[in-house]
Amino acid sequence: DGTWRFDNLYPGDYYLTVALPDGYRFARTLDTAVRFSLITSDGTVVNREYGQSNPFALAMGEKKTGQDIGMGLMGKLGDFAWLDLDGDGMQDMGEPGVPGIVIRLYQYGTLAAETTTDAYGRYLFDELYPGAYTVEVTMPPELKTTKQQNDYPLVCSVLPENSETVVRAEGIRVPSGSRNLNCDLGFVPRNPGTLPDAMNNLPVRDWTPYVDVTPTR
Repeated sequence: DGTWRFDNLYPGDYYLTVALPDGYRFARTLDTAVRFSLITSDGTVVNREYGQSNPFALAMGEKKTGQDIGMGLMGKLGDFAWLDLDGDGMQDMGEPGVPGIVIRLYQYGTLAAETTTDAYGRYLFDELYPGAYTVEVTMPPELKTTKQQNDYPLVCSVLPENSETVVRAEGIRVPSGSRNLNCDLGFVPRNPGTLPDAMNNLPVRDWTPYVDVTPTR
């Protein structure tokens, strides 16, 4: 259940070392505002698999509790920006991806990561601490966000409908040890028929999964 304890210790100064399980990372100092962690990822002696606490004193007869060690599995966030040709707020077959969309992630008011959609409108943030993020999107001046609807979240845009070129979505969750690939971004032209230069001559890709199997009889 994650509990730990050392008994029958002499009084004096101690420090704790911890080896993490595969895929885990120590909590950040920012995370300890909610709950204390004896070791943090931005502490004095920490790497991806190992951490060491600062020295602490143990008095005679003292029962020192609450010495928690915060850690978690990293998560992923993505994955598609598309042009909503019929403006219904949902991804439909044949609607193209939008390249060159700048996406920034903020957590605790601090920039956590930044990327840009590729030639197919795809993007992916890897190695993210789990929790809630603000997604900030900067789009070309020829585009604006599409209608937001929540009936079919797997094919909808997380962005609110807005005419600004910088739009934010709040409370986007990154799961621990898993991925959220439903952070999709939908756009429509501000003026019909006028698209960003990056959308001219878009590449075509076959997204059918490739399975390397030799047929047998």
